[in-house]
Amino acid sequence: MTSVTHLVGTRWEHVARRTVEKIVGCPMPGWNLCAASCVVIEIDSGQPVPNGNQPMMWLVLSGTITSMVTIKDKSHVASYLQKGDIFLETDPHELSELLELPTNHQVLESPLALSHKRGVAKENSIILGAPIRLLSALGKRHPEWYRFMIVALLRLVAYHTHREYQFLTMSTEERYLAFLREYPRLAARMSQREVAQYLGLTPVGLNRVVSRLRQRGAIPRPSSQEHTA
Repeated sequence: MTSVTHLVGTRWEHVARRTVEKIVGCPMPGWNLCAASCVVIEIDSGQPVPNGNQPMMWLVLSGTITSMVTIKDKSHVASYLQKGDIFLETDPHELSELLELPTNHQVLESPLALSHKRGVAKENSIILGAPIRLLSALGKRHPEWYRFMIVALLRLVAYHTHREYQFLTMSTEERYLAFLREYPRLAARMSQREVAQYLGLTPVGLNRVVSRLRQRGAIPRPSSQEHTA
């Protein structure tokens, strides 16, 4: 089940404002204008983030959202988003146009850059959505909102740089251990198949990684309830 309500007047309005101001580090002028266009969505586990009629920026207030991207008819897990994380329901090319930035770089024409991400609730979740066009307009009027957009984009860049670092410099065992450290609560709820997809492995390959780590004592032996592929 998915429920959509306007932010204003809900118990989440204060939480949303406090979260945004914490991200930026200062009070946000024009908040009422932004709040009037924001929505709060409560999503049950396994349900997709609704597709709106305009590009949205989503802020996770609680729960976990799986960010998916489809390239050449194959779905990939881009990231797992938890409380305080930001998710853009657009692609880099469209985002550049919305922010009135140049779009003539060849990287923006790559399959990944042209692929829209979609969100699926990994567990019961609550997210806050704001139209990117509105945020861009507020950024032109108030430096605080421009700073918010920059911080949001820097967070996304930092996350993808971190993922790139892991794939370029870490062994499969190190990537799996890093996953356990970064998502301890989530890892306990995921199947081997889901973890393998996130790490860029096959389920068989992940099983071998887990076996080697258990033999070395790097992770505990399985309990009576084991993840299933």
